[in-house]
Amino acid sequence: MKKMRYFLILVFISGIVIFPFMSKYGIRVGNWTMPFDADRMYIYESTLEFLESVKYKDFKTAASFHHPDKFKERDVPKLIESRFFVKPELLDLANHEVLHVDVNSRGDRARARCRATVKVLNTKEIRDLDIIFYWMKESSKWYMTLESSL
Repeated sequence: MKKMRYFLILVFISGIVIFPFMSKYGIRVGNWTMPFDADRMYIYESTLEFLESVKYKDFKTAASFHHPDKFKERDVPKLIESRFFVKPELLDLANHEVLHVDVNSRGDRARARCRATVKVLNTKEIRDLDIIFYWMKESSKWYMTLESSL
């Protein structure tokens, strides 16, 4: 009975210690991660990195999430302008978050549902956007399909 009590206390304390380091798809302590689902964790983090790249106008890094064979074809600023009808220089991506990542049953397609608040500079227009980014897995590597995402 004492062993069971000590075990339960140990589990309880471990839970309290680990809880602050929990993310949606794993445990993260500094650079060390223990994903519950490696694919979902990768898509979650890569989508956040993509949105951060767009936020800071690093379009070369943003385009690098696309398949390398089509990398030269991807013009992220042009895609942004065609979807939002605003030049990318005038978009201020204020807040962004990844709400959920879905992976299909075969594990070769995924989508990341996101929410972003965008302010159009030089105007008072603020847009709350729900965005879905689509991903495909090829040769065990995930690539964003930018033309269907943006």
